[in-house]
Amino acid sequence: MMNAYIVFGAVALILIYWPYRLFLRPILNLFKKQKVMQRISQEGMPIDGEVVESQYFGAPRSNGIRKIRITVALNNFVGTRIQEKFRFFDTRPQQERYTVGKSIKLFLSDQAIGGKKVVMAGGQPKINLKFLVIFLTLFSVAFYCTYTFIIQPIWLRGGQDLETIIPFFDQPTAALLVMIYGGVMVFVYFLFRFLGTSMGMKANRGDFKYYGKQATANITHYAKTGMRINDNPQVKFDITFTTDNGQTISSSVKKVIDELEIGRIHEMQHLEVMYLPENPQQVQLPDNTLHASTASMPQILGGVFRLLLFIFSIVVLSIVLVDIL
Repeated sequence: MMNAYIVFGAVALILIYWPYRLFLRPILNLFKKQKVMQRISQEGMPIDGEVVESQYFGAPRSNGIRKIRITVALNNFVGTRIQEKFRFFDTRPQQERYTVGKSIKLFLSDQAIGGKKVVMAGGQPKINLKFLVIFLTLFSVAFYCTYTFIIQPIWLRGGQDLETIIPFFDQPTAALLVMIYGGVMVFVYFLFRFLGTSMGMKANRGDFKYYGKQATANITHYAKTGMRINDNPQVKFDITFTTDNGQTISSSVKKVIDELEIGRIHEMQHLEVMYLPENPQQVQLPDNTLHASTASMPQILGGVFRLLLFIFSIVVLSIVLVDIL
């Protein structure tokens, strides 16, 4: 019966996880985002920011409202100058409130929205009703199909008795497949974490951005790591720098160098780095110096992992349900 419990548990998790992950979670995140934005606006620390980039995009609406994306320079919690991007609807574009050089009011808080700890003053978070209706409809359809075509037929075939139903899942092949795939997914998960670490990506990038201080580091040694991203080599730099309290720190960072610039790498003597005052051994490159492919790599690895998990789910469900139904 152990095989039956393994397969039954795997199928139950799959049927619960994917409707939640694909349809219900985005709805919950929408309400969570609205609540956090309101809390930051009420409890956050008011600061000034300066617009350094500004661009309207898309056609204006009939009422004159336009989509805009801006980049704002601001000081983080320890006074380091950082940049934050915002994308929103400008209700009064004729007033040119967000042209480059303009000062805008912001709120900085320990609360985070999608990794951001800063919101614009005067912003009015609203629930996108169209988004809400679409995802609620999709979740309802997914729930209806799962119940009608999978759960109900199995429940009726088992005489509405769980003890009778579980033996249906006593499939040694399916159980072996679940254990093999489960082991593979665990291996892939830790492999992706290792890849992220080897690429110099930290899980606490937000700590560096919002709590980190900037320093100019001297390069003492460099060497290629053997890894290439978008056909550009990654280089490990050994560095030394002095903190604002006079402490000399030795550390290392990894940076993707353009293939065309690799021949001039010997000319590099300094790097701008971010360090955490409470633990200056932890060092990272500022966001604006990171290669674009490196910055997006965590999302790519996460997407690949979820794709593999989805394929695993489809394979397991197909084998188990074809035999039962």
